Amino acid sequence: MGCVFQNRAKHTEAVKIYRKALDIQLKILGSHHKDVADTYYAMGCVLENQVKYKEALNMHRQALHIQLKVCGNRHQDVAYTYSKMGCVLESQVKCKEAMDMYRKSLEIHSNIPERREDCADTQYNMGKCINETKATQKAPCHVPTST
Repeated sequence: MGCVFQNRAKHTEAVKIYRKALDIQLKILGSHHKDVADTYYAMGCVLENQVKYKEALNMHRQALHIQLKVCGNRHQDVAYTYSKMGCVLESQVKCKEAMDMYRKSLEIHSNIPERREDCADTQYNMGKCINETKATQKAPCHVPTST
């Protein structure tokens, strides 16, 4: 339901639905379940769209905390959350912190052969961040291949 409201740009309604879902999930599933992490992540995305960056980052941190415990530090969901946190930080013009998140995401995605396109997306975000800060360094252009 939350994603329906989100797709229709009814962000306030989407957050309400996600919060209700989260309350139910926490009661039934507990605080360390993948579905709970997914709801935190979704809420973070909606809050980012509402330009509520501090709250969005907090939701993504909650999702990441659970994902690291449940999925481990090499899972694609962890990489997506790092990347999304990078986007939120970049929106706040915190490019150094954003780059740290993008690097973590890239490190994970580069080790998942079927997720190579995600490496390109992350590198694109890194390039944007570098351009925004007019840094002299270059975004990594080499994606390690699996052997």
